[in-house]
Amino acid sequence: MRRSSVQTPPSLFLAFLWSDHLLIFLLQSTAST
Repeated sequence: MRRSSVQTPPSLFLAFLWSDHLLIFLLQSTAST
């Protein structure tokens, strides 16, 4: 991994994590239905 990757805004990483959590939450809620 190059150090240039540090330039990537942390918000992007957070957004990725959020979307991942939301996807799992949606999948679980639909599966329980």
